[in-house]
Amino acid sequence: MAKDALNPALQLPKILWFPLLPDFTEDEFALVRRRADESGSVIVWGYYRPFQVGTTAAVAGYDFTYEPGGAAAPLRAGAHALTSGLEGKILGESYSGFTYGGTFRMAYESPAHITCRPGDEVLATYDGSRAAGMILRKFESGRVEIANGAPGAFSPRFFRNLARQAGAEVFSDNDNVVVFAEAGMLSVACERGGEITVRIPAGSRVVACPTGQKWTTSPDGVLRFLAANDGEIAFFKLQSK
Repeated sequence: MAKDALNPALQLPKILWFPLLPDFTEDEFALVRRRADESGSVIVWGYYRPFQVGTTAAVAGYDFTYEPGGAAAPLRAGAHALTSGLEGKILGESYSGFTYGGTFRMAYESPAHITCRPGDEVLATYDGSRAAGMILRKFESGRVEIANGAPGAFSPRFFRNLARQAGAEVFSDNDNVVVFAEAGMLSVACERGGEITVRIPAGSRVVACPTGQKWTTSPDGVLRFLAANDGEIAFFKLQSK
């Protein structure tokens, strides 16, 4: 839940991502930002637009304007390192979930345009328009925030770019692989079968595979194994070097 980020017992990650802009009070937004300053976290505010066409809403320090007319236009990548080369790949499909009546997918309408302030960097504009759909804002404290007015889930490639800039380890460049590394284990969920390549966490080595996949490692810290089937999950035991 979004309000978990307000819990002082929770250590904030290097990237703090809210898929949808949370319904926080001004004090709660301020608290999250103070905690981000302390942890050095980048904040990514997810999709938001006002509820009425032709209106502007000031939320979390950003001005979002809901322009009338038409379906959501795709984002056009800017020249910034975070989005350069991501034409059509900044955002993916809208969020979905399961209900008793079947799969639910949020139906988005027109996106919001974000008003830029001096110093803001435009990460993406809307196709056929100069209006900003995603911006990056830097603060005097050194904190970096990204605000998004376009509907859809961020692509894995965008988050890998952001993770590298934030100084976080990136374990895989495969969009169809999800990797977790904690508590002495490396877990890999493979959406597609085939040969999988994963980077081993710095300072660690793989010593066993409880799930039985055949694996090899290279001196530069790369783990390779074969996923026999789509949807396969592999676990690897890690030890410090």
